[in-house]
Order: sequence, then structure tokens, then C-alpha cells
Amino acid sequence: MKGSSKNLFIALIVLTGLVLLSSCATGPVAKTGLYENKEYRFTVEYPENFLPEPENQLKKFVVFSAREGSGFPIVSVVISDKKIEFKDVPVYIVKRLETVIGLSNTKILSKKHTKLTDGTPAYELIVTGMPFGGMVLSHMFLFVNKSNKTIHVGVITSEELSEDLKKIPYSLKFYK
Repeated sequence: MKGSSKNLFIALIVLTGLVLLSSCATGPVAKTGLYENKEYRFTVEYPENFLPEPENQLKKFVVFSAREGSGFPIVSVVISDKKIEFKDVPVYIVKRLETVIGLSNTKILSKKHTKLTDGTPAYELIVTGMPFGGMVLSHMFLFVNKSNKTIHVGVITSEELSEDLKKIPYSLKFYK
């Protein structure tokens, strides 16, 4: 009986390993939610497991955050009533991060002119900084100017920006 229990245990481990390997082989398909702004005619995809923050669901400012843990990462969609020239984006963002959320030790890691998938000109900015709590936060923003307004999609995380997180701002799509 002792030998058969051992064989059963080993078979169970092997079977569990095969199930785990087969589920990894196909890879999980990331599901997304879709934020739509009908007034300004655009959409942004965000991870399905993110929840909208009810207190931040204003017409021109929307925030989604992870359901569990620290609430990071965070996705934000902001519509500015004034057009922000791309050349002014770094100063604008650093000033906002320092005054609005109290970020210190702010560092610009990268800034570049880029385009959305439809060819719309955009400006990407990645910065890090520390809020009052002292943990380093990484921020990525993508700015687009449309009809004398600026729309920017941001991602904030307490970890390094993953490639998946960097795709979120680029999911911004305009429609007619």
C-alpha cells in the first residue's frame, strides 16, 4: 500500500504539471474593457480587471485602477479644455505631478514625438517620481491634440512599466 500511495502521489504531481504546462502553452488571452467618450468621439482599452473610480468619473477626467492590492496600476483619461503644445508637455506634466500629487525627485526618462495607429500625431512622456509615501512611481503619458483640446491617456504603476501597460495609451482611437 505504501508503494502504491507513492506512485499515486507521483502520478498526481505529473498530471498537475501537465495541466499547468498545457494551460501555459496557449497563454492567457488578456481581456480588455473599453472606455468610450461619445462627446469627443474616442475609445481607450484598459485591462478588464480594472474598475472605474466612481469619484473620478467626470466628463473630462476618468480613472480606472486595479481591483486588488495597492490599487496600482492606474489608467487615466484626461481631456484638457486648452491645447497643450507638445513642446510644453514635459514642463506641464512635471509641474502637475509635483503640485497635484506631491511628487518629488521627478525624472524624465523619455520623451518623443510618435503616432497613434491611425497616424494621428502624438507625444509620449515617461517619468518617475516619489509621492509622500516614498515609493517610486512610474508614469507614462500619451498626448494627442484634437479640435483645440488635448486628450492624454496615462498609466501609473508602482513597478516598472511593462510592455503591456505601455500599450494602453496607444489603444486610444478616434472615430467619426
